[in-house]
Amino acid sequence: MAWWHTCYCILAVVRNSLALMMFLGSFGASYLLIFAYSASPFAWPRNVIGGHVIATFTGLVFMTLFGIQWWSMAMAVGTAIAITT
Repeated sequence: MAWWHTCYCILAVVRNSLALMMFLGSFGASYLLIFAYSASPFAWPRNVIGGHVIATFTGLVFMTLFGIQWWSMAMAVGTAIAITT
């Protein structure tokens, strides 16, 4: 169970060394699903990893097509939620 602490620390070091802004909010919800509700179907690796891949792809498509606007980000989140449910 200590491996996820290591991964989180590595991400923090990479963020600081590259001076990039990274949003890790979705990892908190994923950690809750994985560690607190590990018997739930939502916590299965296929669903967790697949959900992140689909949401990332959806966000990149919307960013490429519409740019970084508040409404395009909102549409990307809504579309990702609709696709994954």
